[in-house]
Amino acid sequence: MQYLRRSVKYLFYFLAIFFIIVGLVWLLTIRKSGQVGFADLFQEGSFPKLVIFFLAVAAIYPSLGFVTRKFRIDGSFADNRDIIKEVFELMGYEIVAEDSSKMDFRLKTKSMRFSRMYEDLISIDITDNPLKVSGYRRDVERILRNLDFKVREKYMEDHPESGEDA
Repeated sequence: MQYLRRSVKYLFYFLAIFFIIVGLVWLLTIRKSGQVGFADLFQEGSFPKLVIFFLAVAAIYPSLGFVTRKFRIDGSFADNRDIIKEVFELMGYEIVAEDSSKMDFRLKTKSMRFSRMYEDLISIDITDNPLKVSGYRRDVERILRNLDFKVREKYMEDHPESGEDA
């Protein structure tokens, strides 16, 4: 159901961007060459092709834009909980839900949430190691890089005898 909701949402999003761009081109064309109808900007028979294109992109985009990644941590989740919270807070996220099996984070700023069409939820399944982090692909990848750095940094602080070789 979430996939279908995202597909419909992105269909409207892509259509809005398309009509804004085509509308600007239409307005600029009217100024240069007189009266031109909006439909005159397109070739005859292009409407079905555009519909198929937008439906296909909207159907595929959620599978490409949202992922679930695994992240292995040293020790238990409880040992690393503060590091995870710190990384999310530094990246502009706040906890919106937490229970014994998962933590959910959302962006704090309204403009960033709007830019992601309010699909900014990052969920962490904490029932197992590796943790399962799911959400918007770009954000998940960035968060996991930062988490990896912080976990390694903590490991080096906790095990100074391992030195630079680890």
